[in-house]
Amino acid sequence: MTPNTPWRVPLGALCVGAVLTGCASPLDERRPPAASWQDPWLDMQRPPPPRANGSPANPRDGAHRADTDPLPANATLEDVLTYAQTHSVALRAAQERWQAAAARIDSARFLPDPRVSYLHERDGRPRKQEIMVEQAFPWFGTIERRRDAATYAAEAELARVSEQWLAIRARIIENVLELGYLDARIALTRDTAELVTQLESSLRAQYMTQPDMYAAVVRAQVEVGRLENELESLVARRVPLAARLNAMLSRPADAPLPEAWASPDEVLDAHDDDVVAWLEDHNPTLRAQSALVESLRQGQAVARAENNPDFTLGAGADVTTDEYIFAVSMRVPIWRERNEGRVREATSNRLAAAHEREDARHRLRAEASDLLFQHHDAQRRIVLLRDTLIPKAEEAMRAVLACCAAGNTGLQDALDAERTLLSLRLEEARAVADRASTLAQLESLSGVPLPRRIDAYNDAQSTEGDEQ
Repeated sequence: MTPNTPWRVPLGALCVGAVLTGCASPLDERRPPAASWQDPWLDMQRPPPPRANGSPANPRDGAHRADTDPLPANATLEDVLTYAQTHSVALRAAQERWQAAAARIDSARFLPDPRVSYLHERDGRPRKQEIMVEQAFPWFGTIERRRDAATYAAEAELARVSEQWLAIRARIIENVLELGYLDARIALTRDTAELVTQLESSLRAQYMTQPDMYAAVVRAQVEVGRLENELESLVARRVPLAARLNAMLSRPADAPLPEAWASPDEVLDAHDDDVVAWLEDHNPTLRAQSALVESLRQGQAVARAENNPDFTLGAGADVTTDEYIFAVSMRVPIWRERNEGRVREATSNRLAAAHEREDARHRLRAEASDLLFQHHDAQRRIVLLRDTLIPKAEEAMRAVLACCAAGNTGLQDALDAERTLLSLRLEEARAVADRASTLAQLESLSGVPLPRRIDAYNDAQSTEGDEQ
């Protein structure tokens, strides 16, 4: 062993201790607050699908997946939503932001990196070589607060993943319902056009023996042309609606979709006050805002801790003399006014986030109230149309057609009855779509699946069909 060997053992131990100290704080005894909420639709504990070799995701991967994993021809709304969970790039972006925020939790619990210095003096004097290792320690509790701030920030991003998914889900359902309404409108317009075409054929047959029926024949032909033009416009309208739905699913605009969508015949089965209460407890926007407030509260505590001194411990050895060196230094915050601005900034940011949370709560309650009205109003319109108006319009249509065939009424009465019946049936389809759309939007606000029941009219129709 050489004369200079003894210093190597304690210095090596000091270096190892300093490195280990830099990896985890000895003051880090309190565990950070865990995420207290899980999304009822998405498994938030499951990270996004891994990328090969950690390489960045290809923005075109979604399009390739859509080509290799198409929707089935008879896909239901639930199939579309399941597809969106695994293919939506907007949802994947929100998940990546959550993963980035979660990764900051580990980095926030570390001490600053230790400093290693080497001093070599040889200026006409005996040679001097010193190696020093220094480790800085922030004030007590600072690391825990930084870690807690990062944890709450990650919880806020976790809530924003659910917020993003619920927004995507509501838009998909609304678009699917619009397609369903469009399909119903196309079917009703086609049936009406066939009816008017039959009426026009009957009038042409009468015109062969009654020349004064010419005006009625022309009016019927004009009505047929109007309905055919409207039908072509409705069919063409389906193309951009399908492209918009494919965009929400991260699929090519011209990717095939099922030919027909049926609006679910479901009604909210909960009291309005219960929906508002669920909103208060589970709305992801409010949860994200609450977590952000807590994160900024911890940041405020970190800013206040800057008014306290930091300590630096150092240890080393003189290689030439085998003497050990120990040092202690301290940052003295004598310019306290300089940090007061940071404290005021952190305080104002926390208060601003708290005010934004309260503003969001009031806005969401008002939005929920409006959606509840729209949902109940749509249900009221459906009951009125199905139980009263449409049956009367159908009865009037049958009576007018019978009178028209017997020559006891004019064509204008038949056309008016036809337009009235078509308008009422379209109102029914619109109300059914509005009822389902508002229910989906209420679920987005409440943050939980809402209880629902099948419409009594639908049950009655099924019972009549079984009896027949």
